[in-house]
Amino acid sequence: MDVETEYQQIHQGTGLFDASARAKIEIVGPDAAAFLHNLCTNDIRNLPAGVGCEIFLTNAKAKVVTFGCLYHLPSQDQPDTFWLDLDPGTGESAIQHLDKFLISEQVEIVDRTTELSQFYLAGPKSRTFAAQALGAELKDLAAQGCCMILDLDALTCQVRFHRRFAIDCFEIILPSAGAATLQSQLIESGAVPVGSECMEMIRVEAGLPVYGIDIDENVLAPEVGRPAISYSKGCYLGQEPVVRSRDLGHVNRTLLGVKIRARSALKPGTKLWRDGKEVGHVTSSAWSPRLQTVIGLGYIRRGNQEPGTVLQLDLDSEKTTAEVTSLPFAL
Repeated sequence: MDVETEYQQIHQGTGLFDASARAKIEIVGPDAAAFLHNLCTNDIRNLPAGVGCEIFLTNAKAKVVTFGCLYHLPSQDQPDTFWLDLDPGTGESAIQHLDKFLISEQVEIVDRTTELSQFYLAGPKSRTFAAQALGAELKDLAAQGCCMILDLDALTCQVRFHRRFAIDCFEIILPSAGAATLQSQLIESGAVPVGSECMEMIRVEAGLPVYGIDIDENVLAPEVGRPAISYSKGCYLGQEPVVRSRDLGHVNRTLLGVKIRARSALKPGTKLWRDGKEVGHVTSSAWSPRLQTVIGLGYIRRGNQEPGTVLQLDLDSEKTTAEVTSLPFAL
């Protein structure tokens, strides 16, 4: 199946993607909520059980250490349990950062990445297919919600629902021993396997950044423009620079979208120009079947961020243009 057929399947039916490479970190203990609250940009103390949120871990200067989602698992007669869902390859640095600030708190941090499999089930029929494969009722699982389900092989699955890709998406996390069985059940239900190229198209269209590609240790958390920062939660590591940026009313650059007159995706770091001055760069890009053009994410300096602003770029000695747009892309 070609990538554009996979893309259509996700938007018209349901696609299945193996996301097992994502980092999966368990944080458990009676002090877990307070500990994470002091290190995350979002409000963790008031995060209800069965709900997740986007977060940044930052250093004291509000530079991003990692970016992802934190889920507060439903109570199972045990101390508070949280799970960090992070981009592939970022788990170790996140654990090191958390360990650095773990002093006397009753908290245990465990890397579960290699022992668990993880699938995205994405598309308008994903809720039906997930419920059929798991033999569970999922109609009440709201956006950013998570629950625990005992599947047919007596394995406990963690199920999450979100729209971070601007489409319905269920995540299923379970012991790797049951992954092949679940995958078969989902395919039998009608889900079609899709590859990483297809998911990249959907990710860029949704404006969802990836750490190590669109975000690194040189990026200030407010520059990313995600709903991962609470401005009312009180003190946490990196709060002062974040609040300072808010009080100024701006940061010097922001992650935005660009529609690019090009035939294929660009090299990360491709510079954007306006009137002979460098005003930003592209971090990731992909062909958009729905927009029928190349689109990208990139950091654009203040004064050049108005949607519709036309920028210039050089592609192998060929000059072309890019149009600034807000995120996610309007499809």
